[in-house]
Amino acid sequence: MFLSALVGTAAPVEQIALDERAPVDVVVRSPYATPESRAGGLAIITAFDRALREHTSLFAREVKDSPDLVAARGDAREVAKVVARDPRPPRYLLLVTCVEAGEQTRLTALFVDVGRAVEARDDATFQDVAVIARPATFTAPHSDGAVTWAARLVEDELKGVLEREGVWDALGSIDVETEIEGAEIRLDGQLVGTSRSGINRLTGARLGARSVSLAAAGYAPWEARVEVTAGATVHTLAELVAQGAETGRTSVLWASVGLAAAGAVLLTYSAVEASGDSRYLCLEAKPGDGCPGRPFLTFGSSLAVAPLGLGLAIGGATGVVGPEFLETEGFPWISVVSGVTLGVLTYVISASLASELHPTPLSE
Repeated sequence: MFLSALVGTAAPVEQIALDERAPVDVVVRSPYATPESRAGGLAIITAFDRALREHTSLFAREVKDSPDLVAARGDAREVAKVVARDPRPPRYLLLVTCVEAGEQTRLTALFVDVGRAVEARDDATFQDVAVIARPATFTAPHSDGAVTWAARLVEDELKGVLEREGVWDALGSIDVETEIEGAEIRLDGQLVGTSRSGINRLTGARLGARSVSLAAAGYAPWEARVEVTAGATVHTLAELVAQGAETGRTSVLWASVGLAAAGAVLLTYSAVEASGDSRYLCLEAKPGDGCPGRPFLTFGSSLAVAPLGLGLAIGGATGVVGPEFLETEGFPWISVVSGVTLGVLTYVISASLASELHPTPLSE
């Protein structure tokens, strides 16, 4: 207990697996359609899928038997056209041929880019452009050897190709830390899960600039941009602001802008008063020599406009700057109190100082 108090407790991590991997369709062909050969084919696909998920942004899936697949008769180009018609077409196709001879299994494979295969106009173009890897033929001493070959295929035979294709080590993770339970988490606008209080780890994210957003009832929407890098985890802290506090912040902002603008207008009007071709700088509360009319522009008999404008401008500016740089979350109480205090002090001090000054003509 004492040791736990000293080192602290790690924040809980909620794993959210993203479905951003591109599929690789796998067709395992065998001249003998036996239950044993089918089971061996599934074992090969499973081992291949595990290796893909460990090293790449891909995953393997089995191509189910269909009339179109049977009609393709094992022709690689025709098989590529069949899988390309899937609602979620694969990026690549792995064609594996297993031929059993006694206790041994002979394995050959082709790795095909499905998009290029569909565009190929003839078999020669297909072989030159669409077939991007031809793993060496492998003879396995027993059925377990075929599974081992499938597991090693990614690292031993396909790594160079997959690196050039930009899919090797091409995923990262995003940690979204929040105190809000049950908030909707979206990645690039797509709903990926709901939050738990603590760290929510989005695994298997594509690389590059991504947009993460959270939305929860009673809170203003939150959004941030993050840069996902290969094999790394980027962290972002989601501090959601209660809806009322956000409304209050907006009200304070626009009220402060209005006060600052009004202060600027009053300052401009009272500081320089036009009279014909002459301009006089009027800085005292009572009419004085050289300043026509009521040079300090007072409301009634006492409230001086110039100090009032200066106080409004400073108070309003405080209300604008404070929430932006000092109180970035919640209602900006400190900025509001500081703005009012500075505005009143500015008026009192400037009015006292200005009443002791005498106007001086700027030009005649």
